[in-house]
Amino acid sequence: MKVYPARAIATRNRLLRMAKVVMQKHHRECPATDDFTADDIVHARGLAHASPESERLYQDDVYSIVAALRDIEAM
Repeated sequence: MKVYPARAIATRNRLLRMAKVVMQKHHRECPATDDFTADDIVHARGLAHASPESERLYQDDVYSIVAALRDIEAM
């Protein structure tokens, strides 16, 4: 697990909680732990019959969360 500066840890935890809410809203497989990354959010598996429109809505909803997480992960 990567070590982040103290302030980044709180922000990252908040973003991960937000991501879990969005993932659940879109019926995505949500990691059981908080040790997941922006890529895990982007590539989270959805329902087998999810439409391209459903996928686009999911990506729109997680875009800002993923961008912020990638900034923190780049530290």
